[in-house]
Amino acid sequence: MPKSNYLPAAEYLRRTIEQASRYQQRLERISRKMRLRPRREARVFALFGIKGHCSHIPLSDITARIEALEIFSLRVADHLASEVKSDTPIYHGTFMDDVGLTTDREARFRLRRFRGKVDRAIRKLGLNAVVVIEVQAITNYPGRGLGYFLMLHCHAILWGSISDRKRRAAIKKLNNSRAWTNHFGLKPIKLRRLPNNIDQAQFIACYLMKLPACAKRLTKNRFGKFCLRPVETGYRDHLAFRIAEGLSHYSIYDGIFGVCDGKFIRKAWKADLQEWNRVRSESEPPMRRFSTSCLWKGVRRRHNNRGHYRPFQIG
Repeated sequence: MPKSNYLPAAEYLRRTIEQASRYQQRLERISRKMRLRPRREARVFALFGIKGHCSHIPLSDITARIEALEIFSLRVADHLASEVKSDTPIYHGTFMDDVGLTTDREARFRLRRFRGKVDRAIRKLGLNAVVVIEVQAITNYPGRGLGYFLMLHCHAILWGSISDRKRRAAIKKLNNSRAWTNHFGLKPIKLRRLPNNIDQAQFIACYLMKLPACAKRLTKNRFGKFCLRPVETGYRDHLAFRIAEGLSHYSIYDGIFGVCDGKFIRKAWKADLQEWNRVRSESEPPMRRFSTSCLWKGVRRRHNNRGHYRPFQIG
């Protein structure tokens, strides 16, 4: 959960958009420092939504991500206000599992497998949900010259009529099962009930859609257990660029999915984003299709972090 949970949704939305814009500027600065060939640089910029854009919308397109963020927060609020009873419990959920764990060097994203696992868990809880997949860099682990961990995990807004006792029992059963494991000993699934407040739900919707502009450090709390804390000073440029490289292999629509009634939120969000992209393409024709894998192969041939970076394995 963000620390600034006292902020109104509109203010948090503004701050999240500003953070996304700074992240986009950072990617542009890193790209220019690499002094790529003009054609290669233009394609990288298109993948990041910096100058020009692709005919599809990659998950790395920051301009599209900002628009998607605004649409998503509105669609979540509209659906919860019109389709969900005011006394229905609403939750913020977090899902973490070892299937989403890789390193910046090994670079194996198993997004679809992880998405299926989260979908099944939510159905076992008997809840509706709209879920956003996020990549989190862990800057101090594994260390010892082995690179940094990248962690695919999910945040979700969930709702449905289930007693607190049944919900806690179901989550405990999932967390104790062999199906859900966490390398750091953290609880794989956490749910926190939200006030039945549309503004709070919109706030969480903005939090779900934030970009990987910040990283985490693995530390131990006073009880000797691992926990993840924000890195206040940011993280290295080559790691930020590496994450954006991984995201560019996916469509923006791969990053969000709905479970049960949550599918209606995703469907409305997708339709609005497609219409926005149609208007964008009319005013600025997209770049002709190219192979993302071949582009990154060319980039990494010259800028390969001392030969440590392997091609992304996408699943």
